[in-house]
Amino acid sequence: MEKCRNRLQEVLYGKESNYLYPFLWLHGADRNTLEDYVEHIYQSGCRAFCVESRPHPDFLGEKWWNDMDILLNKAQSLGMKVWILDDAHFPTGYANGRIRNSPENLKQWQIFHQEMDIAGPVKNGRVSVYLENNRNGGLLQEGEELVAAILVKRVSGESFDSDGVCKDMTEEVEAGWLKLNLPEGKHRLYIITKMLRKQNTFIDYIDMTNPDSVKLLLEETYEKHYQHYKEYFGNVIEGFFSDEPGFYNSDNKRGYSFQYQIGADMHLPWNEYIAEELSEKLFEQGILTDNKEKLMRKLLPALWFPCGKDTKKIRAAYMDTLTDLYRRNFTGQISAWCHSHNVLYVGHVIEDNNCHARLGCGPGHYFRALTGQDMSGIDVVLQQILPQKDYLQYGFCSCGTQDGAFNFYGLGKLGASMAHIDTKTHGRAMCEIFGAYGWTEGISMMKWLADHMLVRGLNVFVPHAFTEKEFPDEDCPPHFYCHGRNPQYPYMRMLFEYMNRTAHLLSGGKPLTDIGVLYHAEAEWLGRTMYFHTVGERLMKSQMDYEVIPLEALKNAEYQEGVIIIGSLRLRCLLIPMADCYPEELKICINNCLKFHICVYQVNGKLPNNSREGEIWSIPENYSGEYLEGCVNIELDELADRLRQQGFCQMTISMNTQQEQLEWLRYYHYLTEDEHHIYMLFHEGKQGVIEGNLELPFMEQLIRYDAFNNALYNLEKSDDGHVNVKLNPGEVWLLISHISDKEMQEMKKSGQVAFQRYMRESGGEWKRFTGGLRIFGADSFHNTDFSVWKEQKEWENFDIEEEYPGFAGILTYEFKIDSGDKKMALLKFQYAKEAVTVWVNGICAGTAVGEPYTFDISELSRTGTNDIRVEVTTTLTFAVRDSFSKYTVLLQEGIQGAIYYQLIC
Repeated sequence: MEKCRNRLQEVLYGKESNYLYPFLWLHGADRNTLEDYVEHIYQSGCRAFCVESRPHPDFLGEKWWNDMDILLNKAQSLGMKVWILDDAHFPTGYANGRIRNSPENLKQWQIFHQEMDIAGPVKNGRVSVYLENNRNGGLLQEGEELVAAILVKRVSGESFDSDGVCKDMTEEVEAGWLKLNLPEGKHRLYIITKMLRKQNTFIDYIDMTNPDSVKLLLEETYEKHYQHYKEYFGNVIEGFFSDEPGFYNSDNKRGYSFQYQIGADMHLPWNEYIAEELSEKLFEQGILTDNKEKLMRKLLPALWFPCGKDTKKIRAAYMDTLTDLYRRNFTGQISAWCHSHNVLYVGHVIEDNNCHARLGCGPGHYFRALTGQDMSGIDVVLQQILPQKDYLQYGFCSCGTQDGAFNFYGLGKLGASMAHIDTKTHGRAMCEIFGAYGWTEGISMMKWLADHMLVRGLNVFVPHAFTEKEFPDEDCPPHFYCHGRNPQYPYMRMLFEYMNRTAHLLSGGKPLTDIGVLYHAEAEWLGRTMYFHTVGERLMKSQMDYEVIPLEALKNAEYQEGVIIIGSLRLRCLLIPMADCYPEELKICINNCLKFHICVYQVNGKLPNNSREGEIWSIPENYSGEYLEGCVNIELDELADRLRQQGFCQMTISMNTQQEQLEWLRYYHYLTEDEHHIYMLFHEGKQGVIEGNLELPFMEQLIRYDAFNNALYNLEKSDDGHVNVKLNPGEVWLLISHISDKEMQEMKKSGQVAFQRYMRESGGEWKRFTGGLRIFGADSFHNTDFSVWKEQKEWENFDIEEEYPGFAGILTYEFKIDSGDKKMALLKFQYAKEAVTVWVNGICAGTAVGEPYTFDISELSRTGTNDIRVEVTTTLTFAVRDSFSKYTVLLQEGIQGAIYYQLIC
């Protein structure tokens, strides 16, 4: 039997695996540049990279293969792995333009509606459906094909509801004319047409539900790389990456819409596979008396309009069909190809603004879209997530309203939950991160974003990006190296090694989470629903972690006494967000839970107003949703307190701080394969200290691991067994239990591990530095040598942009502190931007790339006068002035606020 890995020892000895593969954007640079960039990726601490072809001038041409030869040879010489983004540009599906000249049956086809309201009676009337030879004058436009002509009777003039009786008139259309004889009443004629996708950004994209269309992408990108590099597959070439595939059936020119819930006024994907499987599903549900597609067409108007009692079921069946075909024919087919060729398959879809469960730029169902991948995947770009912006807001990435609550409380949990549910991922949850925030995003913001994802269970990262284009590349900054022009590049290694160590600890085991929240996609297909992350927000603000559980996972789960077993999860509680209507399969799952005494709560609260474009749903006024039999009904506002009373809150903290600060404390509990419990605590707020006595489920032989400095700290417990914690904004604690005395002795004997005294306040007096200092600057663009800029007799904030416009580089502050007859314990900077390195009496005291900017100088200080030197590395914000940073407030660079020091008692 293979011995369990001791991941703590591995990170302490520098033997962790690699969990980072940043993008390398290719523009057709020369050999020296390409090799130089691979070297600098390696020097940054990454042992893999993903080549992105989007800006390359000759994808799959001679120049491309020449560049790939160089990159693969260089990567092999350094022992690095290479991933390949699988198309000429994002989103995946363009197939390098292959679809443009392909047969029409491989292109994207869509259906849409036209309608005519008719007041009866009508005798011997005619409707011009189309004119022969595609002449104008009929309802059908050039290029459209008639799918169905359906006649219904409206129940009133106040809504579009019909009586549910749909009369198929399709075969009565002769020579383009539909003859009508109608009785008295309000009638409506629906004309459903089929056409090739209309002109927009994504006109030449494959059909994700058509297996033969998807094969074009396989033949164009995957097969051609295999033909050139067969010998590298499974060793140097680790896999392929799909970037943001989806349906993109929006009518706007950009092709993006985040509000295309089924029922919206939109063109819908359609082909023979969809028609066949939809008719089969409707037959199985008893909506059709036969599974023939001919009978099914009379139900098509229900995809947009209320057409009787089965409308919701018809829409849900369509979405069920579409997303299942996507899973099988796109993700499933590509992953099968990759696995048969000994490489992995990863990627992510667009999740923003809840479109993960919708059409438009979404895939219709997050979990189905990623099934078959070797990792789950999400991305955070375009300033989606910024500290404390967890509310409804304007988002320039969505060109309008953005759901900040989803970004904070849903996005990360989607990716982590997928990895925890699907055992084929081996717990790997990937996040594309850092891209398109603008140069204002420095290394401290990057660390904050990384911690935001790590504490939610993400453990593989695709940093965005290295680019070998001549600096400055205006494409989606920040970039990590920039031919040496980015002053923060030397600190990227510290950040990446921190992320790698933490990800290594949080891999290979399993999360210990008690609570599952039902994924809302199937409920949204049927009507309105509370979002899963609305429930998740209440949990996370109360330090209760949760997993997002799709209905299919519940259906396939193993139920035991008091627990639901799904993948690596053992859930003791299931929360179901309120909805207008639920699938029948859910009610079977609820009965299974009740049979095994598993807690099931239906969370009541206000259902969100539909954000559908062209809203034409019919929902009774004051309808509050369907109440599920057997569930405990609980109000959203009461949820956290009730779960805490029921024992579902693993962590308790008796606070010396205010409640609103505690809402920003995040908690993650993970069990390693060698039975060590890891607790990650992260203060992701912007202000206030979180302090109190902490109690955790397993606190035996507890130590603290500092992943940034790769050091261990002994923890002192109170008499009652609690641990006192004090977290500043942006600070992380990693606590590890069950470290045996034998393990401690082995690590100490190795000579590679030093157990350190945790940097604690000494109890001595805090003093504020008010003396004079000198400020030097070394500009990354002009004068790279340090020169004296400014001398101050007393410390005061220094606005660099005001006095030295456009500066980017390293700021150095030199000053002296007279500590009298005592030594100093700590040196603290109230705020700094960005990376800060401190020297005390000529010896380096360490570097901080994010808050808190507090340094233990107890071993370096002396009585009397101490010489202090502080280097602060800035961003390129004010030097480059990019088009992304303008969407956020730009903060001053350098040291800002007060400087404090504490004396040793």
